[in-house]
Amino acid sequence: MAYLKFCVLGMLMLFVHNAFAQDSLLPSYQFQFKNKSIKVTEEAKAGIDSFVVKGNNRKLVILAGHDRSYAGHQFAWSRIEETRNYLITRHFPGKNIIVSYDDKLKSNSAALRWAEKGEDGPNLLPPPHPVLLQFPPRKWHRKCEQIR
Repeated sequence: MAYLKFCVLGMLMLFVHNAFAQDSLLPSYQFQFKNKSIKVTEEAKAGIDSFVVKGNNRKLVILAGHDRSYAGHQFAWSRIEETRNYLITRHFPGKNIIVSYDDKLKSNSAALRWAEKGEDGPNLLPPPHPVLLQFPPRKWHRKCEQIR
């Protein structure tokens, strides 16, 4: 009798997990950028490709970490754009991409995750400091100090 209760309880827990917790445990893929670089590395491209292949026509969220500096925000925006453009060149629909910043990620990293049901957001963000776009990324920190 105790074995039967245990089996029923196990099946009930499995059902509840599949029905309600499916979206709360969404997989993600985190990758790094080289210091003061906005280019997606070949290793990250391979990881992005394998992560996206496992998708099921859901929206994809691109998150980028940043420090609290002007240049850090600009790097995060540029890394989001580079990742977004890479996904679009790989035929991932731009309308299914949501972009955002994440304070919990390190400043030189980004992450992909599948959007939860009903989650929506912008698929483009304006550059935080457009004046920096006229300079190469390696000079952004220096230019920010001059602008301030």
